[in-house]
Amino acid sequence: MNRTDLAFEALASRRISHSGNGVNIKKSDINNLPFTEIKLDKKNAAGKPKGIYTTLFCTDRDEKTETEALFRILRDFVPETGRILAAGLGNANITPDSLGVRTASRITPTAHFRESQEFADLGMREVYVVETGVLAQTGMESGEQLAFITNGVKPALVLVIDSLACAEPDRLGRTIQITDAGIAPGSGVGNTRREVSAKTLGVPVVAVGVPTANIMRV
Repeated sequence: MNRTDLAFEALASRRISHSGNGVNIKKSDINNLPFTEIKLDKKNAAGKPKGIYTTLFCTDRDEKTETEALFRILRDFVPETGRILAAGLGNANITPDSLGVRTASRITPTAHFRESQEFADLGMREVYVVETGVLAQTGMESGEQLAFITNGVKPALVLVIDSLACAEPDRLGRTIQITDAGIAPGSGVGNTRREVSAKTLGVPVVAVGVPTANIMRV
């Protein structure tokens, strides 16, 4: 099987399709888009860390429908109050690795408005946005940068966006995985870097990813 960052593909490779033995699987749909929620109660079950992995299958290619479905899923992972640090991982110069950076550029930071009356009137959240780049560009791993920034900003949540690898080519660009287990940048392509998770940052971490690469295992 090819390398994969998708929990449901990792389970499939071990022929795990039903709940039991530390794995809970629920299938449903939002806006007629199917999604699978996997809860791993045991560390390293299916080769993945303990946590919740929700996978949305974007079959309609309808941006509005997919955005609404993603919002509804993501809402359950985000605390109701507190600062949010959004981090786009990856390399903007390499298309398959540019998802995180390109997404971060579309997120509007609001923290610099926090002293204004409009900020209070609108009930806005303090949102910080950072594009970490890659080791070859900055000399620091993404996990190191986020540890420094998290220590200063003290967010209630770190939202990480990154490109993923999948086993099945038909998942490319058509699947979104949301997990509270964090992420190990580069793991899907065999270039694992420092883990970005609640364990390493000391605050909750939610990782959102879309497969943009299909890497053969050799």
